Amino acid sequence: MTEQTEHRKSDTTWGRPGRALGRIVLVLAAVVALALLEPYWAHLIIAGILVFLLQPLLGFFQRRLGLRRGWALALTVLVLIAILAIWVMLVPAVIGSVENLSQQLAGGAAEVALEVVDFLDNNREVTIQGVVFDLSPLVDAMIDYVQRPAEPSQLEVLLSLFGDITQTLKMAINLVSLFLAALLILVFATYMLIDLSWLWNSIEFIIPAGYLDELSSLGKNLITIWIAYIRGQLGVMLAVGVTTVIVALVLGLPYALALGLIAALLEIIPHIGPVLAAVAAVVVALFEGSSWIDVPPLALALIVIVAYILIQQLEEHVFTPTIQGKAVDLPPLVIILSVLVGLHQFGLLGAILAVPVVASTREVLVYLHAKVNQK
Repeated sequence: MTEQTEHRKSDTTWGRPGRALGRIVLVLAAVVALALLEPYWAHLIIAGILVFLLQPLLGFFQRRLGLRRGWALALTVLVLIAILAIWVMLVPAVIGSVENLSQQLAGGAAEVALEVVDFLDNNREVTIQGVVFDLSPLVDAMIDYVQRPAEPSQLEVLLSLFGDITQTLKMAINLVSLFLAALLILVFATYMLIDLSWLWNSIEFIIPAGYLDELSSLGKNLITIWIAYIRGQLGVMLAVGVTTVIVALVLGLPYALALGLIAALLEIIPHIGPVLAAVAAVVVALFEGSSWIDVPPLALALIVIVAYILIQQLEEHVFTPTIQGKAVDLPPLVIILSVLVGLHQFGLLGAILAVPVVASTREVLVYLHAKVNQK
Protein backbone atom coordinates (compact mmCIF):
# COMPACT_ATOMS: atom_id res chain seq x y z
CA MET A 1 0.00 0.00 0.00
CA THR A 2 2.81 2.37 0.86
CA GLU A 3 4.57 1.71 -2.44
CA GLN A 4 1.34 2.38 -4.37
CA THR A 5 0.80 5.67 -2.50
CA GLU A 6 4.34 6.78 -3.20
CA HIS A 7 3.90 5.80 -6.83
CA ARG A 8 0.75 7.91 -7.08
CA LYS A 9 2.59 10.89 -5.54
CA SER A 10 5.46 10.54 -7.97
CA ASP A 11 3.02 10.45 -10.87
CA THR A 12 1.69 13.91 -9.90
CA THR A 13 5.14 15.50 -10.16
CA TRP A 14 5.56 17.63 -13.30
CA GLY A 15 8.50 16.97 -15.55
CA ARG A 16 10.76 19.65 -17.02
CA PRO A 17 8.42 20.48 -19.97
CA GLY A 18 5.46 20.77 -17.61
CA ARG A 19 7.32 23.07 -15.22
CA ALA A 20 8.51 25.22 -18.13
CA LEU A 21 4.95 25.46 -19.45
CA GLY A 22 3.70 26.38 -15.99
CA ARG A 23 6.24 29.20 -15.69
CA ILE A 24 5.26 30.51 -19.13
CA VAL A 25 1.60 30.58 -18.03
CA LEU A 26 2.54 32.45 -14.85
CA VAL A 27 4.58 35.01 -16.79
CA LEU A 28 1.72 35.52 -19.27
CA ALA A 29 -0.69 35.96 -16.35
CA ALA A 30 1.62 38.62 -14.89
CA VAL A 31 1.77 40.39 -18.28
CA VAL A 32 -2.03 40.35 -18.59
CA ALA A 33 -2.36 41.73 -15.05
CA LEU A 34 0.06 44.55 -15.87
CA ALA A 35 -1.88 45.34 -19.05
CA LEU A 36 -5.14 45.53 -17.11
CA LEU A 37 -3.50 47.86 -14.57
CA GLU A 38 -2.24 50.22 -17.30
CA PRO A 39 -4.53 53.15 -16.25
CA TYR A 40 -2.95 53.03 -12.77
CA TRP A 41 0.70 52.60 -13.73
CA ALA A 42 1.59 56.19 -12.87
CA HIS A 43 -0.14 55.94 -9.48
CA LEU A 44 1.62 52.66 -8.69
CA ILE A 45 5.02 54.00 -9.77
CA ILE A 46 4.64 57.16 -7.68
CA ALA A 47 3.46 55.07 -4.72
CA GLY A 48 6.48 52.79 -5.15
CA ILE A 49 8.83 55.78 -5.23
CA LEU A 50 7.29 57.14 -2.03
CA VAL A 51 7.64 53.73 -0.38
CA PHE A 52 11.32 53.64 -1.38
CA LEU A 53 11.78 57.08 0.14
CA LEU A 54 9.91 56.26 3.35
CA GLN A 55 11.46 52.85 4.08
CA PRO A 56 14.42 54.39 6.01
CA LEU A 57 11.94 56.40 8.10
CA LEU A 58 9.98 53.23 8.87
CA GLY A 59 13.21 51.51 9.91
CA PHE A 60 14.15 54.51 12.07
CA PHE A 61 10.84 54.33 13.93
CA GLN A 62 11.27 50.60 14.53
CA ARG A 63 15.00 50.25 15.30
CA ARG A 64 16.01 53.61 16.75
CA LEU A 65 12.81 54.53 18.60
CA GLY A 66 11.93 50.93 19.46
CA LEU A 67 8.34 51.24 18.26
CA ARG A 68 6.27 48.23 17.32
CA ARG A 69 5.71 47.74 13.60
CA GLY A 70 2.07 48.82 13.83
CA TRP A 71 2.91 52.16 15.47
CA ALA A 72 5.86 52.68 13.14
CA LEU A 73 3.60 52.06 10.13
CA ALA A 74 1.00 54.47 11.50
CA LEU A 75 3.57 57.26 11.92
CA THR A 76 5.02 56.58 8.46
CA VAL A 77 1.55 56.73 6.90
CA LEU A 78 0.95 60.06 8.67
CA VAL A 79 4.14 61.40 7.09
CA LEU A 80 2.91 60.08 3.73
CA ILE A 81 -0.43 61.85 4.19
CA ALA A 82 1.41 65.09 5.01
CA ILE A 83 3.53 64.78 1.85
CA LEU A 84 0.48 64.17 -0.35
CA ALA A 85 -1.45 67.01 1.34
CA ILE A 86 1.39 69.43 0.65
CA TRP A 87 1.47 68.17 -2.94
CA VAL A 88 -2.28 68.73 -3.40
CA MET A 89 -2.04 72.25 -1.93
CA LEU A 90 1.11 73.33 -3.75
CA VAL A 91 0.46 71.94 -7.23
CA PRO A 92 -2.37 74.38 -8.15
CA ALA A 93 -0.34 77.36 -6.89
CA VAL A 94 2.76 76.26 -8.79
CA ILE A 95 0.76 75.59 -11.96
CA GLY A 96 -0.81 79.05 -11.69
CA SER A 97 2.61 80.61 -11.25
CA VAL A 98 3.95 78.75 -14.29
CA GLU A 99 0.94 79.85 -16.36
CA ASN A 100 1.46 83.48 -15.33
CA LEU A 101 5.14 83.18 -16.19
CA SER A 102 4.33 81.76 -19.62
CA GLN A 103 1.87 84.62 -20.26
CA GLN A 104 4.48 87.18 -19.27
CA LEU A 105 7.06 85.54 -21.49
CA ALA A 106 4.57 85.62 -24.36
CA GLY A 107 4.00 89.32 -23.66
CA GLY A 108 7.75 89.89 -23.61
CA ALA A 109 8.08 88.12 -26.95
CA ALA A 110 5.39 90.43 -28.36
CA GLU A 111 7.35 93.46 -27.10
CA VAL A 112 10.49 92.17 -28.78
CA ALA A 113 8.52 91.69 -32.00
CA LEU A 114 7.31 95.31 -31.81
CA GLU A 115 10.86 96.53 -31.28
CA VAL A 116 12.04 94.56 -34.29
CA VAL A 117 9.19 95.91 -36.42
CA ASP A 118 9.96 99.47 -35.29
CA PHE A 119 13.61 98.97 -36.23
CA LEU A 120 12.68 97.63 -39.66
CA ASP A 121 10.17 100.44 -40.15
CA ASN A 122 12.99 102.96 -39.75
CA ASN A 123 15.25 100.99 -42.06
CA ARG A 124 13.05 100.05 -45.01
CA GLU A 125 15.92 100.31 -47.45
CA VAL A 126 19.16 98.39 -47.05
CA THR A 127 22.21 98.98 -49.20
CA ILE A 128 24.62 96.12 -49.74
CA GLN A 129 27.65 96.76 -51.97
CA GLY A 130 25.88 99.60 -53.75
CA VAL A 131 22.68 97.63 -54.33
CA VAL A 132 19.56 99.04 -52.63
CA PHE A 133 17.06 96.48 -51.32
CA ASP A 134 13.54 97.71 -50.56
CA LEU A 135 12.11 95.82 -47.57
CA SER A 136 8.81 97.71 -47.50
CA PRO A 137 6.58 94.74 -48.47
CA LEU A 138 8.11 92.57 -45.73
CA VAL A 139 7.96 95.36 -43.15
CA ASP A 140 4.34 96.21 -44.01
CA ALA A 141 3.34 92.54 -43.69
CA MET A 142 5.02 92.24 -40.27
CA ILE A 143 3.45 95.48 -39.02
CA ASP A 144 0.03 94.34 -40.23
CA TYR A 145 0.43 91.01 -38.44
CA VAL A 146 1.70 92.41 -35.14
CA GLN A 147 -0.56 95.45 -34.95
CA ARG A 148 -3.68 93.80 -36.33
CA PRO A 149 -6.62 95.14 -34.28
CA ALA A 150 -8.46 92.52 -32.28
CA GLU A 151 -12.07 93.69 -32.06
CA PRO A 152 -14.17 90.72 -31.05
CA SER A 153 -17.69 90.39 -32.36
CA GLN A 154 -20.70 89.77 -30.11
CA LEU A 155 -20.55 86.09 -30.98
CA GLU A 156 -16.87 85.95 -30.01
CA VAL A 157 -17.62 87.71 -26.72
CA LEU A 158 -20.36 85.16 -25.99
CA LEU A 159 -18.05 82.29 -26.88
CA SER A 160 -15.37 83.81 -24.65
CA LEU A 161 -17.83 83.89 -21.77
CA PHE A 162 -18.67 80.24 -22.27
CA GLY A 163 -14.94 79.56 -22.56
CA ASP A 164 -14.33 81.17 -19.17
CA ILE A 165 -17.08 79.06 -17.61
CA THR A 166 -15.67 75.92 -19.22
CA GLN A 167 -12.19 76.78 -17.99
CA THR A 168 -13.51 77.20 -14.44
CA LEU A 169 -15.23 73.81 -14.64
CA LYS A 170 -12.04 72.24 -15.98
CA MET A 171 -10.07 73.69 -13.06
CA ALA A 172 -12.59 72.25 -10.61
CA ILE A 173 -12.42 68.85 -12.33
CA ASN A 174 -8.62 68.98 -12.28
CA LEU A 175 -8.63 69.69 -8.54
CA VAL A 176 -10.97 66.74 -7.93
CA SER A 177 -8.79 64.53 -10.16
CA LEU A 178 -5.71 65.65 -8.28
CA PHE A 179 -7.35 64.79 -4.94
CA LEU A 180 -8.48 61.37 -6.19
CA ALA A 181 -5.01 60.64 -7.60
CA ALA A 182 -3.46 61.53 -4.24
CA LEU A 183 -5.99 59.27 -2.49
CA LEU A 184 -5.17 56.34 -4.80
CA ILE A 185 -1.45 56.87 -4.29
CA LEU A 186 -2.00 56.95 -0.52
CA VAL A 187 -3.92 53.63 -0.60
CA PHE A 188 -1.35 51.93 -2.86
CA ALA A 189 1.64 53.18 -0.86
CA THR A 190 0.03 52.22 2.47
CA TYR A 191 -0.50 48.62 1.39
CA MET A 192 3.02 48.50 -0.06
CA LEU A 193 4.39 49.67 3.29
CA ILE A 194 2.33 47.11 5.19
CA ASP A 195 3.51 44.08 3.23
CA LEU A 196 5.39 43.50 -0.01
CA SER A 197 6.42 39.94 0.79
CA TRP A 198 3.74 38.57 -1.55
CA LEU A 199 5.52 40.26 -4.47
CA TRP A 200 8.88 38.69 -3.69
CA ASN A 201 7.20 35.32 -3.07
CA SER A 202 5.51 35.54 -6.47
CA ILE A 203 8.80 36.36 -8.18
CA GLU A 204 10.58 33.50 -6.41
CA PHE A 205 7.74 31.17 -7.40
CA ILE A 206 8.36 31.89 -11.09
CA ILE A 207 12.18 31.63 -10.95
CA PRO A 208 13.63 28.12 -11.36
CA ALA A 209 15.27 26.81 -8.17
CA GLY A 210 18.68 26.48 -9.79
CA TYR A 211 18.75 30.19 -10.70
CA LEU A 212 17.22 31.53 -7.50
CA ASP A 213 20.46 32.52 -5.74
CA GLU A 214 22.09 34.35 -8.64
CA LEU A 215 18.87 36.02 -9.78
CA SER A 216 18.23 37.10 -6.18
CA SER A 217 21.68 38.69 -6.17
CA LEU A 218 20.90 40.42 -9.49
CA GLY A 219 17.58 41.62 -8.08
CA LYS A 220 19.29 43.08 -5.01
CA ASN A 221 21.71 44.98 -7.26
CA LEU A 222 18.80 46.38 -9.28
CA ILE A 223 16.93 47.42 -6.14
CA THR A 224 20.06 49.14 -4.83
CA ILE A 225 20.38 51.10 -8.10
CA TRP A 226 16.76 52.20 -8.02
CA ILE A 227 16.70 53.19 -4.36
CA ALA A 228 19.98 55.10 -4.58
CA TYR A 229 19.08 56.91 -7.80
CA ILE A 230 15.49 57.83 -6.96
CA ARG A 231 16.30 59.05 -3.45
CA GLY A 232 19.37 60.88 -4.65
CA GLN A 233 17.79 62.45 -7.73
CA LEU A 234 14.67 63.63 -5.94
CA GLY A 235 16.84 64.97 -3.12
CA VAL A 236 19.03 66.92 -5.53
CA MET A 237 15.96 68.23 -7.40
CA LEU A 238 14.41 69.37 -4.13
CA ALA A 239 17.65 71.04 -2.99
CA VAL A 240 18.11 72.85 -6.33
CA GLY A 241 14.44 73.88 -6.47
CA VAL A 242 14.39 75.29 -2.93
CA THR A 243 17.72 77.08 -3.46
CA THR A 244 16.42 78.61 -6.70
CA VAL A 245 13.24 79.84 -5.00
CA ILE A 246 15.30 81.44 -2.20
CA VAL A 247 17.66 83.10 -4.69
CA ALA A 248 14.73 84.38 -6.78
CA LEU A 249 13.07 85.85 -3.67
CA VAL A 250 16.33 87.47 -2.54
CA LEU A 251 16.81 89.03 -5.98
CA GLY A 252 13.19 90.19 -6.06
CA LEU A 253 12.30 88.19 -9.15
CA PRO A 254 8.61 87.47 -9.73
CA TYR A 255 7.33 83.90 -10.22
CA ALA A 256 9.84 82.47 -7.74
CA LEU A 257 7.82 79.25 -7.34
CA ALA A 258 7.68 78.74 -11.10
CA LEU A 259 11.42 79.36 -11.48
CA GLY A 260 12.14 76.90 -8.67
CA LEU A 261 9.90 74.25 -10.25
CA ILE A 262 11.56 74.75 -13.65
CA ALA A 263 15.03 74.45 -12.11
CA ALA A 264 14.05 71.31 -10.16
CA LEU A 265 12.46 69.55 -13.14
CA LEU A 266 15.26 70.44 -15.57
CA GLU A 267 17.77 69.07 -13.08
CA ILE A 268 17.05 65.60 -14.47
CA ILE A 269 18.85 66.63 -17.69
CA PRO A 270 22.59 66.88 -16.84
CA HIS A 271 24.45 70.01 -17.96
CA ILE A 272 21.71 71.14 -20.38
CA GLY A 273 18.87 71.45 -17.85
CA PRO A 274 20.50 74.06 -15.58
CA VAL A 275 21.33 76.20 -18.62
CA LEU A 276 17.70 76.15 -19.77
CA ALA A 277 16.54 77.02 -16.24
CA ALA A 278 18.96 79.96 -16.19
CA VAL A 279 17.64 81.17 -19.56
CA ALA A 280 14.09 81.30 -18.16
CA ALA A 281 15.28 83.32 -15.15
CA VAL A 282 17.27 85.72 -17.37
CA VAL A 283 14.19 86.34 -19.54
CA VAL A 284 12.16 87.12 -16.40
CA ALA A 285 14.87 89.51 -15.20
CA LEU A 286 14.99 91.32 -18.56
CA PHE A 287 11.25 91.79 -18.98
CA GLU A 288 9.95 91.91 -15.40
CA GLY A 289 12.86 93.33 -13.39
CA SER A 290 13.25 93.15 -9.63
CA SER A 291 10.78 94.20 -6.98
CA TRP A 292 13.46 95.98 -4.93
CA ILE A 293 16.84 96.01 -6.71
CA ASP A 294 16.97 99.26 -8.70
CA VAL A 295 19.34 98.35 -11.53
CA PRO A 296 18.95 98.26 -15.33
CA PRO A 297 17.43 95.05 -16.73
CA LEU A 298 20.72 94.02 -18.35
CA ALA A 299 22.61 94.39 -15.06
CA LEU A 300 19.93 92.35 -13.26
CA ALA A 301 20.20 89.67 -15.94
CA LEU A 302 23.97 89.48 -15.32
CA ILE A 303 23.35 89.15 -11.57
CA VAL A 304 20.89 86.32 -12.26
CA ILE A 305 23.45 84.55 -14.47
CA VAL A 306 26.05 84.74 -11.71
CA ALA A 307 23.51 83.46 -9.17
CA TYR A 308 22.60 80.48 -11.36
CA ILE A 309 26.28 79.68 -11.92
CA LEU A 310 26.69 79.57 -8.13
CA ILE A 311 23.63 77.31 -7.83
CA GLN A 312 25.11 75.00 -10.46
CA GLN A 313 28.41 74.89 -8.57
CA LEU A 314 26.53 74.01 -5.38
CA GLU A 315 24.71 71.25 -7.25
CA GLU A 316 27.90 69.76 -8.71
CA HIS A 317 30.16 70.03 -5.65
CA VAL A 318 27.77 69.84 -2.69
CA PHE A 319 24.28 68.53 -3.49
CA THR A 320 25.10 65.70 -5.89
CA PRO A 321 28.14 64.26 -4.03
CA THR A 322 26.40 64.53 -0.64
CA ILE A 323 22.87 63.45 -1.55
CA GLN A 324 23.24 61.24 -4.59
CA GLY A 325 26.84 60.13 -4.83
CA LYS A 326 27.42 57.69 -7.71
CA ALA A 327 24.09 55.92 -7.78
CA VAL A 328 24.53 55.01 -11.45
CA ASP A 329 27.85 54.82 -13.25
CA LEU A 330 26.75 55.96 -16.71
CA PRO A 331 28.45 58.38 -19.14
CA PRO A 332 26.84 61.86 -19.29
CA LEU A 333 25.86 61.41 -22.96
CA VAL A 334 24.01 58.17 -22.15
CA ILE A 335 22.19 59.91 -19.27
CA ILE A 336 21.16 62.85 -21.50
CA LEU A 337 19.91 60.58 -24.30
CA SER A 338 18.06 58.37 -21.80
CA VAL A 339 16.28 61.34 -20.25
CA LEU A 340 15.33 62.82 -23.64
CA VAL A 341 13.95 59.50 -24.90
CA GLY A 342 12.03 58.93 -21.65
CA LEU A 343 10.61 62.46 -21.79
CA HIS A 344 9.55 62.06 -25.42
CA GLN A 345 7.95 58.63 -24.98
CA PHE A 346 6.44 58.77 -21.49
CA GLY A 347 6.49 62.40 -20.33
CA LEU A 348 7.93 63.72 -17.06
CA LEU A 349 7.68 60.39 -15.22
CA GLY A 350 9.55 58.70 -18.07
CA ALA A 351 12.31 61.30 -17.87
CA ILE A 352 12.73 60.72 -14.12
CA LEU A 353 12.82 56.92 -14.43
CA ALA A 354 14.84 56.69 -17.68
CA VAL A 355 18.28 56.64 -16.06
CA PRO A 356 17.63 53.84 -13.52
CA VAL A 357 15.91 51.84 -16.29
CA VAL A 358 19.01 52.12 -18.48
CA ALA A 359 21.31 51.33 -15.53
CA SER A 360 19.17 48.27 -14.68
CA THR A 361 19.22 47.16 -18.32
CA ARG A 362 23.00 47.38 -18.25
CA GLU A 363 23.12 45.15 -15.16
CA VAL A 364 20.86 42.58 -16.83
CA LEU A 365 22.97 42.64 -20.01
CA VAL A 366 26.14 42.13 -17.97
CA TYR A 367 24.51 39.12 -16.29
CA LEU A 368 23.40 37.66 -19.65
CA HIS A 369 26.85 38.24 -21.11
CA ALA A 370 28.39 36.33 -18.19
CA LYS A 371 25.95 33.46 -18.67
CA VAL A 372 26.59 33.28 -22.41
CA ASN A 373 30.33 33.11 -21.77
CA GLN A 374 29.83 30.53 -18.99
CA LYS A 375 31.21 32.83 -16.27
